[in-house]
Amino acid sequence: MAGVYSELPRCWPGNGWIREAARLAEHCLQHHTHGDLPCWRAALRSLPATPGPVVLDQPIPTLGSEAEDRASLRAALVALHPWRKGPFNVGGVHIDAEWRSDLKWQRVAGAIDSLEGRRVLDVGCGNGYYALRMADAGAAARVEDTAITEP
Repeated sequence: MAGVYSELPRCWPGNGWIREAARLAEHCLQHHTHGDLPCWRAALRSLPATPGPVVLDQPIPTLGSEAEDRASLRAALVALHPWRKGPFNVGGVHIDAEWRSDLKWQRVAGAIDSLEGRRVLDVGCGNGYYALRMADAGAAARVEDTAITEP
């Protein structure tokens, strides 16, 4: 893996799912020509490391401890907008979202018997808010290597 996504695991060391997601993202975007991709790659390169706990069992999932340079972190996160689903807390920076996924998750989670050990397909997962919450609720962790085909 030779792209910017290979740098993401350094931001949250010790998290195997981030390492695997970064590998797959790089693979899928190898030949993708989305107009904002260069800007997003630059933002990802500028993300400072925020090692620490990854806490998924709360309405606002938290990735890492508070960043030493929150202003730089905030600038990098703003460059990755729009954040459609959320909210999130990354390195002590609150990321609000257009859609309050935490409120929707509360309604959905109450209707689900149990996700323990079950496989879930999250189609069109966007930034993965629901995938993170389902993983915390016990869904089996499995990432498929899916090719993206251009139209």
